[in-house]
Amino acid sequence: MSKYARLTLPARQVIQNMNGLGFRQIDIALAVGADQSTISRGLRRLKGPYDAKKAQSQARELASVPVNVPLLDRCAELVGHLSHYLHRRYSIGQALALTSRKYPTLASISAQAVYDWLYSSDVPIKKALRKLMIRPRSRRRPRRKPESRRGEIKNMTPIADRPGGAQDRSEFGHWEGDLVVGAGGKSAVATMVERVTRLTVIIKVASRKSATVIAALARRMRPYEIGSITWDQGQELALHERLSALLGVSIYFADAHSPWQRGSNENTNGVLRRHLPKGTSFDVHPAKLRTIQNLLDGRPMQALSGATPKEAYDHQLALMAGMH
Repeated sequence: MSKYARLTLPARQVIQNMNGLGFRQIDIALAVGADQSTISRGLRRLKGPYDAKKAQSQARELASVPVNVPLLDRCAELVGHLSHYLHRRYSIGQALALTSRKYPTLASISAQAVYDWLYSSDVPIKKALRKLMIRPRSRRRPRRKPESRRGEIKNMTPIADRPGGAQDRSEFGHWEGDLVVGAGGKSAVATMVERVTRLTVIIKVASRKSATVIAALARRMRPYEIGSITWDQGQELALHERLSALLGVSIYFADAHSPWQRGSNENTNGVLRRHLPKGTSFDVHPAKLRTIQNLLDGRPMQALSGATPKEAYDHQLALMAGMH
C-alpha cells in the first residue's frame, strides 16, 4: 500500500487490534503498509478506543466533501473556537495553536489560510471576526515596497546577531521596543516588553525626535534588568549608540517590514490600542498611562501558565537574587 493510499476496512481492523494490544504506531504502520503519520492522524480523529468501522465511515464522509470548499466554510466548529479565542484577545496564530492543542481531532489550517478566508468576502461572520483581530483592518494592505523605507540608521546591529538566549527566550532581560504614535502624529509613547515575562513599560515621550526618545528611554528603563533591546528601523532610535552607552546594553534592529520579529511588542501595542484607539491622542495624564500599564502587567497569560507578567518578572528577579 502506498503511504498516500486510503486505508481499507481490513487494514483498519488490523489497526484496531494492534492498537488495543498496545503496539507502537510505527509497528502498526509497518503492518498495514502506511505512513506513521497516517496512523497517528487516524487514532487522534476518533474519541475513545479506535473502532475500524467508525474510522471507515468517517473517512468516507471526509472524502465526500468537495475539496474546493474552504475548510472554514465547512467547519463551523473550527470557526467557533477561533471566535472564542479572538474574543479573548489572542492573535490568530495563538488561537490556532490553542485550538489544535485542545481539539486535536479538528482539521488543521495555517494562519495565512485564515487571513485569506477572512478577507475573501464581507459576509457578516468574517466582518465580525476581523473586528476582533488585534489590528483590525477593512482589507489587507499590500506590503510597502523597499523604496518607501525611512532613512538608514548608521551602525545598526541586525537582529541576526542577537544572542541565542534572547532569540529563544531562555535568558531573562531582553526587551523589544517600539514607538506608538497618536492622532495626527502629534503625540507618542514608547512601549517596552521583556521577552521572557512579557512585562510592559509604557513611556511618554515629549516628541518623536531621537534625542528626546533616547533620553526618556534611558531615564525610565534604568531601574529594570536589561541585557539587550530590539527595535524596528524607526528614526526615533537613530541615536541608538547614545542609548547603548547610557544603559550599558546592546541594541539590535529587526529586519525592515518584519514586525513578527518583535511579536511580543507588536501584540502589546495592539492591546494598548484597545485603551487608546487610533485617532486618539497620547497626550494624556501620566496616571492614565500607569493605569494601562498596570492592566497589561496584571493580566494572567497563557504563555506564562496563568501567571501575570508582573508575577513572572518578580519571580525572575528573585531567581537572580538567589544566584548571588
